[in-house]
Amino acid sequence: MTRVNLAEQRVFRLGAVSVDPQTRRIRCGMREEMLEPRVMQVLVALAAEPGRVLSRDRLIELCWEGRIVGDNAINRVLSKIRRLSSDYGAGSFEIETIAKVGYRLTVRVADAEAAPAAGLDAAPELPPAEPTLPELTPETPVPAAGMPQD
Repeated sequence: MTRVNLAEQRVFRLGAVSVDPQTRRIRCGMREEMLEPRVMQVLVALAAEPGRVLSRDRLIELCWEGRIVGDNAINRVLSKIRRLSSDYGAGSFEIETIAKVGYRLTVRVADAEAAPAAGLDAAPELPPAEPTLPELTPETPVPAAGMPQD
C-alpha cells in the first residue's frame, strides 16, 4: 500500500460501523460523525491490513507522507480512533498496541460475521431506499381513503 489517498478508497465496514473515506464520515445506526483527514487516513491504513501490525514508521509513511511528526501527533490520532470504537462501534473493533512494534486493528469475530469487516473490498453500505410508489396509469383504480384494498 502506498500513501493513503482518501479519494480513492471505497466504503467499508468495521463491525457495526460503516466507514466512508471519501466523505470522511463514519456511521453506526442513526449516528454519524465526520473525521479529521488524518484520523481517517490512519483508520483506512489499519483497516487495509486487518490483523497485521503496522509500525509507527509505516503509519508515518502512509498517512503523513514521511514527514517528521512527534509521538503526540500519532498518539492523538490513535486516541480518537479508540474513542470512535467505544462510542460508535460498541467495541466491535479496536486498536491494539503491540509494545515496541506498532498497532493492529482487530474486529470482533461475531461482528465480522454479521457484516463484511475491515477489508476495503467489502461491499459498500447503500443508503436506505426511498419508498417506491406503484406506477399509476389512467386505468389504475385509486382506492378512496379509508376503503379496504383487495
